[in-house]
Amino acid sequence: AGYFWNRSLRIFPALWACLALTLVALFWYGFLPTGFVQSSTFWAWVAGQVSFLQFFNPEQFRGFGIGVANGALWTITVELQFYVFIPLLYATVFGRWKGTNTGSVILPALFAASYIAYCMMNVKVNGPGGFRNAPFAFKLLQNTLLPHLWMFMVGIFIHRHFADLRKWLEGKFLVYLALYLSLAAIMQLWIPNFSVKFYLCLLPARILLGAATVSAAYSAKSLSNRLLRGTDISYGIYIYHCVIINVFTEEGWLKSFTAVPLIFGAAVTVALLSWHLIEKPALACKSDSPRNWLAARFARGRAEPAVPLNDP
Repeated sequence: AGYFWNRSLRIFPALWACLALTLVALFWYGFLPTGFVQSSTFWAWVAGQVSFLQFFNPEQFRGFGIGVANGALWTITVELQFYVFIPLLYATVFGRWKGTNTGSVILPALFAASYIAYCMMNVKVNGPGGFRNAPFAFKLLQNTLLPHLWMFMVGIFIHRHFADLRKWLEGKFLVYLALYLSLAAIMQLWIPNFSVKFYLCLLPARILLGAATVSAAYSAKSLSNRLLRGTDISYGIYIYHCVIINVFTEEGWLKSFTAVPLIFGAAVTVALLSWHLIEKPALACKSDSPRNWLAARFARGRAEPAVPLNDP
């Protein structure tokens, strides 16, 4: 219970604040007429945004900005599935089945199945015809953990074997970055998209990207503390930046590259406000989980002596 409470505190308070900001932008630019707000479609969208179905985007918003109210949030749905998957994985493969044939087979099988599903999804959803014309089943598959699990499992592998991998990761960010960029350039210039060769190269390319990301954190370990001093704006930039891009699009401010630093600056500013006003205070409530609160109330109730009735 504590695990899910802590994860909820990290995800939902800022997410709900982002929804409020999105609604303001949608209203300001005329995409929330009274008839639509009173419709079941609007309230279904709101319900999805505050829960776990953030990938739903009504046709009403296709004309807003880039065509999606907040194009980054579909990944929240996948992220929440990962939070459910992790306890199950540790209770089975790394728990009850540890050291058994089942445990040794299931992880490679999951990895292979996930990567194959990703390749199929990528062809159908990002191939000829684009997302709008992709089969509905593959659009739905994109919002499940299955086609993305293989990348998540690379992170799990690095985490569980970090003591052995540390010497290969620490201080080697530029090496992994150079290898990744070289392979990415080869894929871009000489390998046709959606071909077998493309997907054979994509797997090591993504592993190199993951290694470069982790290596970056261990190549200048004190830089983050010196620059941010414990401030974490990563989640804020992630959830707010698409709203800002939509506003720039609506205002016609995307006509030159000068918009890029402006969008970045706006995203950082909003993320800083979100961290100090919403995310950090929410994370301070980790010890106030419903379970702890009920336990404390129950213990206090048992400890308090009964109040004697006054004699008439």
